[in-house]
Amino acid sequence: MVIRPGYRRICLFTVFLLFLKCCFIRWSMSKKLFFVIVTVVCTACFSRGNYTVTGTVDSSYDGKTIYLESLGDTRERIIDSTVVADGKFEFRGRITGDSCCIIRLEYDEIAFVLEAADIQIGIGDEQCARTDKNAVLYEYAKQARCLGRQIFDSHTIVMNTKDAAVRQFRKDSLWTHWKTQWKELAGPIVSRNDNALGAFVCRDWMSWMGVYQMAWISGEPFRPFEDFDTIYAMAGKRIRSFRFMERERRRVDVCRRTAEGMPFVDFPVGKEGADSGSVRLADYIGCGKYVLVDFWNSYSDTSYIADLRDIWKNSRGDRFEILGVVVRRPRSMALTAFEKLQRPWPQVFDDKNLTSESYGSGAGLRILFDPDGKIIARGIHRDSLKTKIAEILGE
Repeated sequence: MVIRPGYRRICLFTVFLLFLKCCFIRWSMSKKLFFVIVTVVCTACFSRGNYTVTGTVDSSYDGKTIYLESLGDTRERIIDSTVVADGKFEFRGRITGDSCCIIRLEYDEIAFVLEAADIQIGIGDEQCARTDKNAVLYEYAKQARCLGRQIFDSHTIVMNTKDAAVRQFRKDSLWTHWKTQWKELAGPIVSRNDNALGAFVCRDWMSWMGVYQMAWISGEPFRPFEDFDTIYAMAGKRIRSFRFMERERRRVDVCRRTAEGMPFVDFPVGKEGADSGSVRLADYIGCGKYVLVDFWNSYSDTSYIADLRDIWKNSRGDRFEILGVVVRRPRSMALTAFEKLQRPWPQVFDDKNLTSESYGSGAGLRILFDPDGKIIARGIHRDSLKTKIAEILGE
């Protein structure tokens, strides 16, 4: 990672402790040997290598600012910046170990492992040279893109299947197959490289798995949790320390605490209109009805709204209700969406994004609660929404 002042203080403190030990315990060693030890410790602590990142871009970018940015292993997002001249750019600096980084130029970016080396990059062709880690990363990226295209093609075929039972069978079979393919591609790299390379691949693997679980399985990433656990178990200590990994682990832990069979988590929400004010989820959930809560915002997928309207029209009453929770979006936009999308059921506002803190997911999540407030199902996919409601109501 790029060296920071905190590490220097730790190194100086270590050297100071050695000095005190030599002075007060009176080791029987020569002064020459003592200074050799101190020199070795200082060298190890302050050892930094020089890096040079050079690259070429289209000359139309001349005069534009290009950025060298960190991707999650340091608190600083922007490490350095420079201006493109004659279709070329260059970054120079010092680094300890390695770091996950990107070069960003307007809407173009390329990910690479920054380390003490001469690294050549061409924006657009995604080629990193002269480091073994970047060679592995580049080869992985090519295979991952190919695998991703195959999955997209399979998804299209599956979703065009009209028979629901056949469609579900194909989804289950293909999902098992693609999980195995991703594990075979990314798993060996993650397990053998507890460094920035392994972190890059781990992050990409998690991203693909999360996206396809949302599309195919549950409407939200990493359910079932075993898929995240598999990736986490392969990751080494350093990979687990990356912010993206810590963040996802915390999110998954929240999801475990709000899985099927667990009680609902209450938090304050707002109301709009004549009876505007502050209420709580507990005013709607656990009050003797089955409640389907739709967490959404103005950018959410709207393809399921017609299904919700049918469910609400046919099933609402003394036993069932739908509640919409608008997650962290301006109320004016949400109120416009109410009318445009025809959401006639009760709506409340989560202006502080407490949905993510409480349930591990935000807009796009749907959770079904029983009359006592226990979670019956969460992350309900559109394909199974009507079936699940009919099942619990005995229709």
